[in-house]
Amino acid sequence: MKNILLIDDEIQTLEICKRKLCKTYNVFTADRLGDAFDILRKNEISCIISDLVMPGAEDLKFIKDLQKIAEDCPILVMSGKATVKMAVQAMHAGAFDFIEKPIVNLDILTVMTEKALASQYLKKENKELKQQLLKQKSKKEFIGNCRSVNKVLNVISKVAPLNTTVLVNGETGTGKEMIARLIHEESSRSNREFIAVNCGAVAENLLESLLFGHEKGSFTGAVKDSRGYFETAHKSTLFLDEIGETAPSFQVKLLRVLQEKKIRRVGSEKLIPVDVRIIAATNRNLEEEVKKGNFRKDLFYRLNVIKITVPPLRQRTEDIPLLAYHFLNEFQKENSLSEFKISRAAMKVLIKHTWEGNVRELQNVIEHAAVLCSDKTINPEDLPEYMSETGQVMNTIEFSDNYEQAKHQFELIYFKRLLKKCNSVTEAAAVSGFSRQNIHVKIKKLGIEHN
Repeated sequence: MKNILLIDDEIQTLEICKRKLCKTYNVFTADRLGDAFDILRKNEISCIISDLVMPGAEDLKFIKDLQKIAEDCPILVMSGKATVKMAVQAMHAGAFDFIEKPIVNLDILTVMTEKALASQYLKKENKELKQQLLKQKSKKEFIGNCRSVNKVLNVISKVAPLNTTVLVNGETGTGKEMIARLIHEESSRSNREFIAVNCGAVAENLLESLLFGHEKGSFTGAVKDSRGYFETAHKSTLFLDEIGETAPSFQVKLLRVLQEKKIRRVGSEKLIPVDVRIIAATNRNLEEEVKKGNFRKDLFYRLNVIKITVPPLRQRTEDIPLLAYHFLNEFQKENSLSEFKISRAAMKVLIKHTWEGNVRELQNVIEHAAVLCSDKTINPEDLPEYMSETGQVMNTIEFSDNYEQAKHQFELIYFKRLLKKCNSVTEAAAVSGFSRQNIHVKIKKLGIEHN
């Protein structure tokens, strides 16, 4: 249970607020600033709710004094005596929000406290994730701290300095090319250009010419001699993506090159020595393809010296917050924007999603949400529609949540989506069964912006 500190020189106000909040939180009270500072030094306080005009306080300096002791702790200020100017000054001094006294509806106190705590959670999570991202810089942007990713990175560190052929296996969007680039960048060949070829995107009759080169006049359109990617990648690394899509006739020629370390251009009899480090990748099960006769067994053994399997995103969900904020930071930099946040509810949706498109899909989802979100905070309703249609938005409510928090989250999602779907409050009332007056009350209570 989180600790809340109430500060007010009016004992009756302290008692009323405490009775409201003690159902959900562990509440400390102080009617003097000196007592409040003592409580802060001895306890871990998650949120401070303080009267703005306190006896013995020097202007609004006490807000900064509170923050010095309880760093990153949100402060809600409340007062019936303060002027509008004082309220604005309090916000500038670091207060999270202002509550006007007398508090007629105490539900406002609960809602504002929840908002302040949610903000604290986002700031803390953002800070922790940024620290983790800084540690990841040495890993050349392959983001992840889970056991399976660390296992992959460990294999890379061992195989990169060698000339050993590597086969990278993984679903579409998992980052197979990034793995290949990381191996190249940590090798002695890193001072030369990394060459990548998508074998599945090139027609069979052109692939041989593309990789091995051709002589002038060897086929229609060959108007001059041309070097292939093997020659271009001499003393470097050649990444053959989607190797499982190649035809058996090409596989025979590739096998010969790997064995002899020499290539023959199309239309030439001359053998050209090449020193190329091969990294191949596929999203297919090549063992099964060998059994079916679609892939040569001898080539498979030649490529499969070291096999690296990149885990799909659904098997490394603990890395999703780290990746999400990485892509969000990239979006901010590319568009020269200030800091974005991802709400706790939205993060739960991201973690529970199946991610058939893996990391690439996550990157697209984050950019989509960042473009559409309000106040630079990504909420569940900002995520693509297909993510909510499977019921994942409702899965953001967990049994570990306090009932009032879960109820608030449900109502927030429900009424936001209701108002988005309907053209007016009248239509929303007809669809939901609520009266127009009750819907207006809900909109105000939940802090939903609606025209």
